[in-house]
Amino acid sequence: MEDRSAERGEAMEEKRTEMEQEREQRLEQHRERVENRFQLYTQRFETIIEKMRSRLEKMEERGIETADIELQLQQAEASISQAEVLGEQALSAIEAVGTAETQEEAQALIADAKTAVEATRSAYKAVGEVLKDVLQMMKDATVVANTAGETAE
Repeated sequence: MEDRSAERGEAMEEKRTEMEQEREQRLEQHRERVENRFQLYTQRFETIIEKMRSRLEKMEERGIETADIELQLQQAEASISQAEVLGEQALSAIEAVGTAETQEEAQALIADAKTAVEATRSAYKAVGEVLKDVLQMMKDATVVANTAGETAE
């Protein structure tokens, strides 16, 4: 009789350990997916900014005023840096979920992690909006320059 209860206790302990390992593995996979997504956002925005800078140089060569556009581009770069910081905080919040001792604590940490990830996504969306504004400013400046060039002729 004691052997059976000891076997059951061992089996339950093995199952608990196995479930804990699976949970930790899922948590790590989720953290990696989120991290990859944030890195992708950063890479895409940096590529766009590079292209915009190249276009700005061409505009300057044509004598188009680009100071305001440059300021907006610098703001976008600063916003990317802020989003990266938020991303690191979100990844730390995801990792913290694995340290929870109780189910209630885990639920609270999960809520915090979700909030942090959402804040990071919002920050990246804001970068996208700034870059849309920069693109529109570049288009407007080019149109004005082209129109002024046509009237001068």
